[in-house]
Amino acid sequence: MKKIQIDWMLAKREFLLDHSMSLKDVAKKYRFSYSKIKKVSAEREWYKDKKRIQEIISEAIMKEVEFKIKERLVEQARKIKPSLGKSFFKKRSLLYKKLMANL
Repeated sequence: MKKIQIDWMLAKREFLLDHSMSLKDVAKKYRFSYSKIKKVSAEREWYKDKKRIQEIISEAIMKEVEFKIKERLVEQARKIKPSLGKSFFKKRSLLYKKLMANL
């Protein structure tokens, strides 16, 4: 019987980058035994790599969300800036009162 060549790098890459993919899913997709992939992934610490990559992805997503929130806040502040300025100079704003108290 002819031995099947397994592209371990391709299988590992897919496992690492798809957070929902399990070893069983990889074994099924690439048509090799679950026990074999379980053994290889344990020896090569796939789960450790997957955890690290998912943390990096999560951090990148959070940074993007933070950026979008800041961008949106600046946009909103620019829209209401004229009315805030009027309120500030009419001595109604808390900021104005705090500034005057510290002078």
